[in-house]
Amino acid sequence: MSDSTPNTIIAPCLEVGDDGLVRQKPTAAENYQDSVVLVWWDPDNHIGGFHRLGHEISENSGSSATLWTNIVTPTGIFKRTQSIPLRKEDSLPGGGFGSGYDTYTKSSVTETFAAGHTDIPGTVTGTLTHEGKTYQVIKGLSIRDHGWGVRNWGSALLSHRWIVGTAGPDFSIVIASWHSADDQYIKFGWFVRNNIVTAAKAIDIVTYVEDESLSNRGRRTEVELVTGQLNSPNHQLCPSKCSIERHIFHLDASTSM
Repeated sequence: MSDSTPNTIIAPCLEVGDDGLVRQKPTAAENYQDSVVLVWWDPDNHIGGFHRLGHEISENSGSSATLWTNIVTPTGIFKRTQSIPLRKEDSLPGGGFGSGYDTYTKSSVTETFAAGHTDIPGTVTGTLTHEGKTYQVIKGLSIRDHGWGVRNWGSALLSHRWIVGTAGPDFSIVIASWHSADDQYIKFGWFVRNNIVTAAKAIDIVTYVEDESLSNRGRRTEVELVTGQLNSPNHQLCPSKCSIERHIFHLDASTSM
């Protein structure tokens, strides 16, 4: 594993209460946003999705609610991106998103990308209908994030990686890295085993990307925890995949440790 370089920050993790679970008070800054992303996969039905609800506050061009809907199923994929003017009715009473507990990583991001960010593993249940076929989701697994603050995709980042996953209550991972426009190379992460959170001491990420610079064929990751334990949560691409706005999303069929 490569050592941390001088311009690399391994960010700490801080616990946060209920105030980190609700929509935050926006500022007058251009490109301010408050959003929630849900990534999920049902291994029994081989279906999953990537969804984003973003409240994008702008004094100059007007505020909007942006919704990304991306699903993959055995019968095909579906993608739709919508944006409408933001209304007061778009938020729940009290400003909440109806979510659970999170881990707060405010110190790990630049002010031009997101002042606050939380990630939490969870489960998904319900139904999904595509091309006339309805799937009953009983054992879906998910990662749900909440990010707020200024997010300038055009100039804040040169590159980034966001690696999250869960195998259920016994094991979950969150790993992130990015090279910012002000030449900071930042990476952080943690493992959750049996409700015990262990932070990463060093992280090495290699992604396999096709020559069109978009499609992801897989990834190799090496993580050294603060306990000294070495882990290699390597993922293989499953057959189904879909592209989403500003990201390439792929669902992992298997994880090896």
